[in-house]
Amino acid sequence: MSIRVACPNCQQLLEVPDTTAGQEALCPQCETVFTITDPVQSDSLPVGMEGSVMGQTSLDMNPFAAPQTGDPTGRIDGKGPPAPDSIPVEPGAICTTAFELWKQHWRVLVAMTTVVWIINVALQQATEWLVKFGLAVAEVPEVWSPLTLQFASAVAGIPVLYLQSGVTMVILKLLRRQPTTFGEMFTGCGHFGALLVTMLPFGLGLILGTVFCVVPGVFFWIAYWPCFYLAVDGHGNALARASQLTKGHLLTGLQLSLLATGLYIAGALACCVGVVIPASVVSVIWATAYVAMLEQANDAAVEPSL
Repeated sequence: MSIRVACPNCQQLLEVPDTTAGQEALCPQCETVFTITDPVQSDSLPVGMEGSVMGQTSLDMNPFAAPQTGDPTGRIDGKGPPAPDSIPVEPGAICTTAFELWKQHWRVLVAMTTVVWIINVALQQATEWLVKFGLAVAEVPEVWSPLTLQFASAVAGIPVLYLQSGVTMVILKLLRRQPTTFGEMFTGCGHFGALLVTMLPFGLGLILGTVFCVVPGVFFWIAYWPCFYLAVDGHGNALARASQLTKGHLLTGLQLSLLATGLYIAGALACCVGVVIPASVVSVIWATAYVAMLEQANDAAVEPSL
């Protein structure tokens, strides 16, 4: 008789003999060694674990097998996009990996982007109406209207940032082949306070850099764009680490930015597509670039010096 157990690190479901309780197993997904102490029966799995919107979790993996070389998840050999940690930090490879992932899950990715877009438009329109109504009732001088509207718009963007952090977590889990569901976009990233603290100076830097001849703003963006993903991913000191990740990859960031701009323009010109589809593609591209850079930095950190 077989039982199901979940890897404590990546939550991959594994099928093992019922006589293996107390033994150590090696997860073939993330290569974590863990002790089998809590078998999970199929009728007691949490909602969404049996088969998420991203596809049914495989149960034919042997946790007692010896560590394998190559890609243990089968993302190579035609079974899926290459793992982000197996590709160079180069625009062509990043875009290929991102597009392959997008093709597999485009319905979910477009749906999440559409939800965020609709909520953002609704919040901004409602905020603008309320502010104008409040200013008129309070008879506030017209000179204060633009500044008040900008401040209110920024406040209204906080819930949207929360949703975007949830969408990003879903995309990161897809890239890392971890189980996830559509509903996780509404749960945020779990580090929203740290994300807000990170995005305030980042946003201010972009504004000031753009005001001063635009070029400094562009440089600031390509040097610090990973700070959003680092904060969502739970890494501390996101701004400082972002500059470390992009060191040596500024040209890659510039090329991806130009590509993203081109996709948005193409989407705007194609009225039936709008900005939703290119926005979902761009989100996957940036997340893929982040994961690839992060893995490359981690690999470099553990390499022994000669």
